[in-house]
Amino acid sequence: MLEATTSITYKNIILTDDNYKQYFNENSTFVAPENMTDIHLLLKGNFYNKDFIFNTTLIIGNYTTATVYNGTFILQQSKKSTLQNITIINTDNKNAIILNNSRDNSISYMNITTKTPSIIINSTYLWSTGLLYNNITTISPNKTYSIVLSNVTGAPTIQNNNITTIGSTNTSSLYISKNINYNQIQLQLYGNNIITKGNGNDTIIYSIYDKNTVANTLRYSSNIINTIGTQNAISIYMINNMINTSRVYRSVSSNTIKTIASNYTSNIVVKGNISVGIDSNKLNTNSTSSINIDIENTNPTINKNILTTDTENVILIKIQNMNNSNIENNTLTITNKANGTPIVIHNSTYNLIKNNTIFSKTIYTMFIDKTSENNTIVYNTLVTSETYGDKSILTEGKNRVRDNN
Repeated sequence: MLEATTSITYKNIILTDDNYKQYFNENSTFVAPENMTDIHLLLKGNFYNKDFIFNTTLIIGNYTTATVYNGTFILQQSKKSTLQNITIINTDNKNAIILNNSRDNSISYMNITTKTPSIIINSTYLWSTGLLYNNITTISPNKTYSIVLSNVTGAPTIQNNNITTIGSTNTSSLYISKNINYNQIQLQLYGNNIITKGNGNDTIIYSIYDKNTVANTLRYSSNIINTIGTQNAISIYMINNMINTSRVYRSVSSNTIKTIASNYTSNIVVKGNISVGIDSNKLNTNSTSSINIDIENTNPTINKNILTTDTENVILIKIQNMNNSNIENNTLTITNKANGTPIVIHNSTYNLIKNNTIFSKTIYTMFIDKTSENNTIVYNTLVTSETYGDKSILTEGKNRVRDNN
């Protein structure tokens, strides 16, 4: 008679600061027990000056309240792992979490406080997974970031997180770069509450810095973004100076964005070879001078946005070196008497500006320079403190201006 044999494939491991060495080697790498292919590693209590490196698939969570002080979780070549419900407090210069050369890992419900970038995701594939419902705070006397994405592929999601970043010049809450395979990256940044502040030593800060990210689609949607700089501040900065990237696309929609600084502010800046749709956002700036939406060398669609400002020297929408783009159904308001113009067009042709509503305490609602021709400006409601309709548009080139009220 043959006796049945059973191989145990599932195990809960309760990890404490005291039994850490039982499961992690001298290089801080997790050593899975034999014959265990489905592991729940549950942290209990406080951990001090310990790193956690994983190259296997497992669930990492808390047994009871778990707090890691001055430690880093590294998922290296790990696949479909979950990291959740742990507090990380780093007062040294350690990152909290690093995903490197891994696949489809998820980070959720974490509470993270650091001085250096809290989360770094590098050379990693994520499909509809990523960062969900985390509280992330990064405070540094120097330049810093909360989240860094580099060479990420798939369809990563950064959703419903609270992200606060405080640092000096060139600090940003989210830094994205070097995604070189545009067929393999569709990032969604959705429903986050992002606060970025200068620490008093900053000359310029950003909330989202998106540089040379060659992606099929990046969607920034339904976020609340507040960027507060000491001197200058930009909430979303997108630049692509790479060539042969015609399928690079961004969608910026349904966000509420406010940017504050003493000298200069901008809510959305787009420069280079990027197609972008800016739709249904609420945008406000407050500084000595500002350009609320600043677009150069690309072809956007700007539709159904509400733009307001408390700025003295102001442009609400500036387009430069732009052709065959649409600016439609936006509401632009300048309530204080200010120097500037709601819409400024430089060296741009064959653009359509239609069905917008502009109320402004400036002399003109639009300025179109002599290098801009064959633009169509029709069916807008245009009112300034001095005039209205077609008369409120100053155009130096040959453009079609009619039926504006």
